[in-house]
Amino acid sequence: MSEAGDGVTSAILGKVIREKREQLTRVKSSYLSFKTFKEESEQTEFSYEPGLLFVLEGKVNYRVGDDEFRTVKTGDFLLYPKGVTITIEAEKESLGALFYLKKEIVEQFIQMLIQYGKRKLELKETNRVCILHQDWSAEIGAVLAETIERVTSLNEDQDFFVVLLLNKLLYFIFPDEHMLSKISYMMETNYYPDPVLNTEGFFLENYHQRIRIQHLLEIAMVSESQLNRLYKKYIGMSPMERLTDIRMEQAAILLRNPAVAIADIAAQVGYQSTSAFLQQFKKKFALSPKEFQKLSSR
Repeated sequence: MSEAGDGVTSAILGKVIREKREQLTRVKSSYLSFKTFKEESEQTEFSYEPGLLFVLEGKVNYRVGDDEFRTVKTGDFLLYPKGVTITIEAEKESLGALFYLKKEIVEQFIQMLIQYGKRKLELKETNRVCILHQDWSAEIGAVLAETIERVTSLNEDQDFFVVLLLNKLLYFIFPDEHMLSKISYMMETNYYPDPVLNTEGFFLENYHQRIRIQHLLEIAMVSESQLNRLYKKYIGMSPMERLTDIRMEQAAILLRNPAVAIADIAAQVGYQSTSAFLQQFKKKFALSPKEFQKLSSR
């Protein structure tokens, strides 16, 4: 979409928000809530299902677990997984639209793509890191404007229209194999046993720290052999291999920013040794971090 197209969509969305702002707080849906983040506020919640937050006005800072805070501004969205603690703080009053990606929504979206989509859903590998932060397209902005118009003009059937429009949003957010693999992971987590689900949440909150197998056994409350068997069955790798995989995927996200030094990224994803990080990254992506960073920033 051209910059001009983006500007037109932003203007339309901004106009809709201004006109409907008071009505947004009265929206009652199982799948959507409009959040006003008060000035100098902070809120912490445990995610019982994946969330999709669009920042409509202002900006907020978020962190998963006790990781560092990152900023999501107007025009950005944040996708976070089930089973983690997420903290959101605002320096100035901001507005967001939070969609709840319940199991039935994800399953419905996948089924619709299988039945009616032109693309074949042949995922080579499920990308099991489900924290995504990026800006949205003009198409997504248009759907958000339509969502606000619809839900504020209806007293009944709000869920019906929210679900329809959420499927449109997911279509524009997950346009390729890489992104579809993330939503496949969201569907998988509904069937993980508690030891795996709890360990996954621990990994996503603490991957940037030093983690030993004993930490995992305390979280999973099973023996090492049991945890290994469960991970091999549901994830296809050992718990510690899974931790490395998460660190590499998170590093790939950070490398989208060409201004961040490789050594800093290594430290942010839990590596005390930059050389060890370089070795693992090249093993995972068949590119050095610097090569990956150059390709990602084009």
